[in-house]
Amino acid sequence: MDTKFRVWCEFEVKGEMVSCMESEASWFLLTQTGQLMEYGPMRPPHRLSGAYKKAIPLFFAGLLDKNGKEIYKGDVVSWSDGWNNYKSSIIFENGAFRESRFKNPLEEICHYWDNGKYIECEVIGNIYENPELLKKG
Repeated sequence: MDTKFRVWCEFEVKGEMVSCMESEASWFLLTQTGQLMEYGPMRPPHRLSGAYKKAIPLFFAGLLDKNGKEIYKGDVVSWSDGWNNYKSSIIFENGAFRESRFKNPLEEICHYWDNGKYIECEVIGNIYENPELLKKG
């Protein structure tokens, strides 16, 4: 089974720092040992260049939000239980994807019945591009 991921990158271009979220189709691959490598047209896989200050692989949780958007580690999701609204980031811990606020299994906040109400989460951003989403208030 293939592992689906995207990559949060911070790198230097002509002396300026640039940050972006890249899909795995953007010339990244992950080795069996977990090493992130880059490749390109007519270029075999090789270690990331020194220009990369950060390159963090963020794995697909295997679930979709209520709009059909894929959920990845580091995403910020929101949901309601009918009484309260919540938002939290997605983490991978002890071999399972969970949401960070209450440590619930991710499947539990995305798809379950609670007192007759269907709870569905929605991806509203991620911790890298939208850190303000997790601030209180």
